[in-house]
Amino acid sequence: APWTGAAQAGPWGGAVTPAASTGDASVATLGTQPSVELQSWDPAHIGTLRFNPCMTDNYQYEAMEWSKGNVKPYCKVDALQCAFCTWVLQFDSEYRVNDIVTCLGPTYKMAAEAVVNEAKFSGTILQRMLAAKGKKPDGTINWPADKFQEAKDNFAWMVEAVGAKTCDVPDHRTLIVHIRAGDN
Repeated sequence: APWTGAAQAGPWGGAVTPAASTGDASVATLGTQPSVELQSWDPAHIGTLRFNPCMTDNYQYEAMEWSKGNVKPYCKVDALQCAFCTWVLQFDSEYRVNDIVTCLGPTYKMAAEAVVNEAKFSGTILQRMLAAKGKKPDGTINWPADKFQEAKDNFAWMVEAVGAKTCDVPDHRTLIVHIRAGDN
């Protein structure tokens, strides 16, 4: 659609700015990303990282950009400069949702015990799922014998909890992508 001189509403409720080169409002430009700032509520465990997806062909820049030294307690999006932000959960090698829910991997039970017992995981959806299993007399999680059925039950529990919004659920403008990185 040719540009009429005004920003046009997009399907998500925001405005679409026409592409400068064509004047075509059906082409979103970088400036359509809102300028927001992320601020960590727990800088010891949760940080932010600013990244530039427009520089992916520059290996040296990209290697420096994704370093631990760039994890900060705050980050500001500057879409016009192609600078975006992501949350980074630090030091969370035990919070392995897929391994624990599906009962896979050689150490999922050890990771699950850490999630149940460490204060930093208190109130998380995974901690609540594991606490619902109850404990054996020795204080460890009461895992059923059938791992396949347990994985199905765990998945159903998670679907129900998210569907009922018994955990923090962001609004419709937020995209959450879980990336497990840093494995040796």
